[in-house]
Amino acid sequence: MLRLETLIAVAIAVILGTGIALVTLSAFSKGMTGSAVPYIPPLTYLAVISAAAALALVATALPGRLALRFRRGG
Repeated sequence: MLRLETLIAVAIAVILGTGIALVTLSAFSKGMTGSAVPYIPPLTYLAVISAAAALALVATALPGRLALRFRRGG
């Protein structure tokens, strides 16, 4: 369940972050090159998204496992 919640949070962050960055980059690209379509290398984009997702999964899975492994008071 914890992984599913993390993946949902990552998906929402990717969608919102990409949308906000696209608006900003489109305005910058229009001013610099005259075209509103910015160049975003697909492999770099996937690498950043994958690294962020992996970091989020590790940051929630490790503490979650440790919290469930040790019981307090019992």
